[in-house]
Amino acid sequence: MKKWFAILVATLPLMITACRDTTMQYKKSQVEILSVSTTANKTTVIAYRPMLDSLYFCAGANLQQQGDRTKIAFVRCKISESCKPDLVAEKLAQGEMKISISSPVDKIDLVFSDGETTLP
Repeated sequence: MKKWFAILVATLPLMITACRDTTMQYKKSQVEILSVSTTANKTTVIAYRPMLDSLYFCAGANLQQQGDRTKIAFVRCKISESCKPDLVAEKLAQGEMKISISSPVDKIDLVFSDGETTLP
């Protein structure tokens, strides 16, 4: 009994930490990139359609700088949770969204749970 209690106490902080992060990444097949454009002020606009899901939604994207590259990971959140992505998505037409980022299009990589890709 004491052994099980010791294991529970030792792993409890890990379980609590894991429960706090409610965000997940999409797979490549779950996000369709609709368009990529650059505005006059050099902002890259990515329009996309995440997979429709009754239990999750796309809140936006998280950013990470690696050298001269900007890594973008679309954030998949449970509908019952509150997510705070680095870039909040703007809703467009039914099921379509967009994010805007100040990085040039040729320096952006999309990060998914099953790999990375560059923008088309």
